Amino acid sequence: MTASCKTCGGLFDWAVTVDGNMMPVDRDTAGKPGGNLAVTRVTDRGDGHSELRCRVLGDGEQPGPAEKVAWPHWAVCSNPPKRKRDRQ
Repeated sequence: MTASCKTCGGLFDWAVTVDGNMMPVDRDTAGKPGGNLAVTRVTDRGDGHSELRCRVLGDGEQPGPAEKVAWPHWAVCSNPPKRKRDRQ
């Protein structure tokens, strides 16, 4: 699912992490080197819809053959919102 950032207007896709959480994956950096996420699109969830999934790459780890490297949007956002712990 594509969305736009409320603070910078950049586009990102929501991906499901291996833990089942949602991660905003930046669209402009998808496939470009240096990212710390491995992203893949699962086209058959059993209901006819596709889903973007991601996992964090370890140091020196490369994405698998069906994966693309990407950045989480918050890592490249030009105007990131303050984290909850920094707002106090």
